Amino acid sequence: MKFAREAYAAWAQLEEDAGEQLVFRTGGLDLYPESAHGWIDDYQGSLDECGIPYEWLEPSAVMERWPQWRLSDDVRSMYQVDSGVVAAAR
Repeated sequence: MKFAREAYAAWAQLEEDAGEQLVFRTGGLDLYPESAHGWIDDYQGSLDECGIPYEWLEPSAVMERWPQWRLSDDVRSMYQVDSGVVAAAR
């Protein structure tokens, strides 16, 4: 997570130098099926350690917010508001 924070800082500097937006913060939804539940605690711990905000959502909340998703009750979902895409080719 430390590297992600440093990458965002580097992209921000590049955006300033280039005079154009390159990072588009769209939010990000991570979906974890039951088979992935074993390592979620480590990932969450890393986010907490770095102070990166996230929100756990129930499958019903995900499907209400994003109707295109159909999730079973065993899927855990994490939303990170600061996630996004980078126009790296530019």
